[in-house]
Amino acid sequence: MVGYSFLRKNFTLPVFLYFSLLLQLVPVSAKNPSASTITVDVAAIDKTVFKGRQITDSLVITNEGEDLLIWGTSFEASWLSVSVASGALPENGTQKVIVTFDADSLIHGLYVDTLDIISNDPSSPKIEIPIRLEVISEADIRVSNSNFEVTLDQNNTTELAVT
Repeated sequence: MVGYSFLRKNFTLPVFLYFSLLLQLVPVSAKNPSASTITVDVAAIDKTVFKGRQITDSLVITNEGEDLLIWGTSFEASWLSVSVASGALPENGTQKVIVTFDADSLIHGLYVDTLDIISNDPSSPKIEIPIRLEVISEADIRVSNSNFEVTLDQNNTTELAVT
């Protein structure tokens, strides 16, 4: 039983009725507008790099909610790194993250991973960003004749034998 007074009169209600009345007075929303809300400006990252080199890209994490956004990153690839691995963003705060692809110890081929961004956003606690890296070999071109010159417009091609 729960007791309360209304207009100087005391009333006693069973507990289940008291909570039932409270629930009718409290608005319930499917999405909490004051919660942290994460957005990331890329859906995937796809890069091509020469063997033995590095290349970078970036993404921006934004908190569009009113509560503090706590976030962190997770990935498995040894050839992938991020400039900022975790952080906290206030309302409307942003964080630029540089993603580095290191092909120094990789051989020619296609490499894939997923960059997970985990946060306290109740509607998107984990965002998965597919990562694709293609490692290619640089061409080894040697020309022994120093007078070798070909001029073509954009619609023509030619083949020449170089000995």
